[in-house]
Amino acid sequence: MGFLSHEYGNIFVDWGTFLRQPAARKPVGYYQPVHQSMDHWRPNAGGPATFPYYYQLGVGLPPQDFYSPLAVSSDYTYFGNLLWMQTGGIVAEGTPYYCSYRLDGNAWIDRKATGCDVVSAYFARRGIARCRIAGNKMVLYYFNMYADNLKHTIEIKHPTNPAKSYTGTVCGSGIHVVLLDI
Repeated sequence: MGFLSHEYGNIFVDWGTFLRQPAARKPVGYYQPVHQSMDHWRPNAGGPATFPYYYQLGVGLPPQDFYSPLAVSSDYTYFGNLLWMQTGGIVAEGTPYYCSYRLDGNAWIDRKATGCDVVSAYFARRGIARCRIAGNKMVLYYFNMYADNLKHTIEIKHPTNPAKSYTGTVCGSGIHVVLLDI
């Protein structure tokens, strides 16, 4: 999250997490018709926990009645932003390019001349290879939110010199990033 938010928008906003109360522990009042149209946002920090579905720990019910489905989001934030600072941030003022790539020696997936790589990847349920070049440094990355958890060999073509390519290993849906001297 942190890396891609900087790469595509130059900003990252951590909205925090919420605590979810299991169905068996919801107050009887939750099931009244008045609650069916309410949203599920957590109350403001320090504010009253008046909506009966989400609570801050220690407000009204014991902690064992809760779980946090996004408890690790602060880790995602930290490590994503750290990854950006150590790689993409070094070439932040550079020129971005989508790149042609192939997995496991199969057919090349060519970058789109129209720049619609993200849309094309979405409908084809495949990954995206992209880079950013500044001076003699290039950050090269690949991500595929539809990926399996198997190890794959990826070969990515240099966007301005297709005779050059870079090879690595990818696995899973997380972003794979490398900073190169070119």
